[in-house]
Amino acid sequence: MSIYFMNLAFVIILGLLFYMTGSNRVKERIFVIIAFTSIFFVSGFRNINVGTDTKQYQQIFSTVANIDITNLFKVYRSEHGYLLLNKILSRFTVDPQAITILTSAIIIYAFAVFVYYNSDNVYISTFLFLTTFYFCISLNASRQFISVALLCNSFYFFKKGKIKSFLAIILLSSMFHLSSILFILILPLKLIKPKPKNFIYITIISFSLCFLLMFSNNIILNLLSHYDVYQGTQFFAGKAVRGTYIIWISQLCLAIISIYFLAREKKLLEIIDRNELFYLSIFMVFSVVIGLIGTKIFIFSRMAYYFGVFMIIFIPKILIKLKGIGGVLYLPMFFLLTLYYYYMLNSGSEGVVPYSFFWQFSTFK
Repeated sequence: MSIYFMNLAFVIILGLLFYMTGSNRVKERIFVIIAFTSIFFVSGFRNINVGTDTKQYQQIFSTVANIDITNLFKVYRSEHGYLLLNKILSRFTVDPQAITILTSAIIIYAFAVFVYYNSDNVYISTFLFLTTFYFCISLNASRQFISVALLCNSFYFFKKGKIKSFLAIILLSSMFHLSSILFILILPLKLIKPKPKNFIYITIISFSLCFLLMFSNNIILNLLSHYDVYQGTQFFAGKAVRGTYIIWISQLCLAIISIYFLAREKKLLEIIDRNELFYLSIFMVFSVVIGLIGTKIFIFSRMAYYFGVFMIIFIPKILIKLKGIGGVLYLPMFFLLTLYYYYMLNSGSEGVVPYSFFWQFSTFK
């Protein structure tokens, strides 16, 4: 797993160099380009055995390359956007590594854009992208993470009130993973005032629905009729929590602290800032709720990514709001998240360890 920590160390050292010499938007842009290029290198040039589903994606590509486009959607029951991406790429090359490189490029570029335009601290957000394990999850669930990365960027338009652009990106993301349509649930938040009591109401309703669904499998099966092909597989079994509860606790703490600021500093916060804190707090609740349902049916746990990943921009925002106290928390945060990163890698989660590049015959342990 040394390749992951080499990459993490590079990002940390690079971030410190840029930050300590005086940060500005130009330096932040350069940092994001360099850091995410190094992350792309690890993702795009990985071996077929790195990531549980990587082999399956490459097999799909090889099959799609030999299928006439008129029969493409009859052979595979998968989202049309993803199949078309494979088909178009196969016109240029039939090397299956190409689909790994292309999907990695799309995902990493989209996350780089997301961090640059939405984070209050691009250095911390890049560190969080790695250590909260979302990067490693993308090595496994590549198709879904195209949707996750697209939805992250839709948030920029959502908070700016550009609803048509927001909906257009959701539509695009659903062409790669239909479950991403779930993100449209945030649309009613535009009609709700960012007040602590409204957060409490939404939280109570969300957890009530969570427990209802957890103990009513028939309701879940009806909601997931599109995925009935997976019944009897691991996707309809319970998911082991492993270290995920640490992320859930962190997400709920972020939401509570954020709502505290909304209640205490309502006259000091600008309306745009208030709205964003409110939205991100709700996202954390949704992430935990959907994750809990995922302990009963695994396929639900993957839907939590659409909301949970926003913690990589939420944490820097909260640390800035904490002012002096926030500065004290940086070192413990770096230490604890690095330990969490090690734990998740060591547990074998997502099948990303041991690592090897596609041109290697032996593994890079």
